[in-house]
Amino acid sequence: MPELGIRLALGASPPQVFWLLLQQTMIRVLAGIMGGLLGEWWLARWLESLLFGVRPHDPATFAVVASVLVLASLAAVLAPCRRAMKIAPTTALRWE
Repeated sequence: MPELGIRLALGASPPQVFWLLLQQTMIRVLAGIMGGLLGEWWLARWLESLLFGVRPHDPATFAVVASVLVLASLAAVLAPCRRAMKIAPTTALRWE
């Protein structure tokens, strides 16, 4: 919270803070999705014995799962981002 207060006190607008928080979150989410895709690609032969009716490298399944994860992450981060935009800089600086 103090970082947000400092940014707001130095002249950042609330939408800039919102986009900063959203960008930082989505970079981590996309890195996690990429790591998961690489891990699945590496474990595909073992997973093939567990899957029925789906190929281990099915692009449609990858796209659907990645989309659901991105949407869930967006939904989880929007409320804290909107709340951070409404914080007064002095309140955020005193946070501790």
